[in-house]
Amino acid sequence: MKRKNKFLLITLVSILTICIINKSISILSTMKNKLYSYNAQYFQWRFGKIYYTKQGKGSPILLVHNLNTLYSDTEWSQIIKKLQSKHTVYTIDLLGCGRSDKPKLTYTSYLYVQLITDFIKNIIKEPTNVVTTGHSSSFITMACYQNPELFNKLLYINPESIKTLNRCPRKRNQINKVLLESPIIGTLLYNIIHSKFAILKRFNKSFIKKTASKQKFLDILHESSHLNIDGSKYLFASIKNLYTNINMVNALKQINNSIYIISTDSKVDVVDEYISINSSIETSNISNSGIYPHMELPNQVQDVFDIYFN
Repeated sequence: MKRKNKFLLITLVSILTICIINKSISILSTMKNKLYSYNAQYFQWRFGKIYYTKQGKGSPILLVHNLNTLYSDTEWSQIIKKLQSKHTVYTIDLLGCGRSDKPKLTYTSYLYVQLITDFIKNIIKEPTNVVTTGHSSSFITMACYQNPELFNKLLYINPESIKTLNRCPRKRNQINKVLLESPIIGTLLYNIIHSKFAILKRFNKSFIKKTASKQKFLDILHESSHLNIDGSKYLFASIKNLYTNINMVNALKQINNSIYIISTDSKVDVVDEYISINSSIETSNISNSGIYPHMELPNQVQDVFDIYFN
């Protein structure tokens, strides 16, 4: 009986300790308020408030960040000022990311297809050019395929591999998703995976150039991933377990909108995948950069924008 009571006490103390650690991390991660923006606006969408900004004048361009719990519209901070001299530039924090609401649900590609479609219809209100990176290229492709009248040109920066996007959730993914979404253990695992040390390791893999603003950007990534952490882990669980994947091969084949891909040296094979499906896709390569050239070499990316969106 004593052993049982002792075990119960240790278990309760352990749970309480984990809860305190989780809460402390959540508070400390967002204290600096690095994501504050004087230009903040919100779109009242059916699944929650969507943060966005609007600046500049001219033909509309929508910038959509990579679908990742670390990222927000700050991904585009290096090129917005140059773009807004010729265009009306819209940026958005996707549902579950940054300053947008983070509901506790299963996130899918079709959820984001609906979001982008509704955002263009209700906020931009005219056909728009769209620039996106990584995983987000999948649902932008599907949104354009389903509603081509809402889109002009599409530009993808290092889009996700089509082979990766074709992977579907299996039984073990369902189990892992439940674990990652759990109130105590799931939050602890999320905090470990999104610790500053873990983010720094991913940062060093994704970027080649060392920048003076590196610490500031790490703080932004850390804060973005911990705003409303209880909701953030739901998006992370969905991405990690392939629920945001989609087979877009047929859509990519049939799209008539102009598509341009900017790649870096490590992603050349991915570009070949896209061209093998749609040979009309135009491409260019930027060397000496990681997977986010618009953050490391914004001037070179801007040169491509000037030509493509002229």
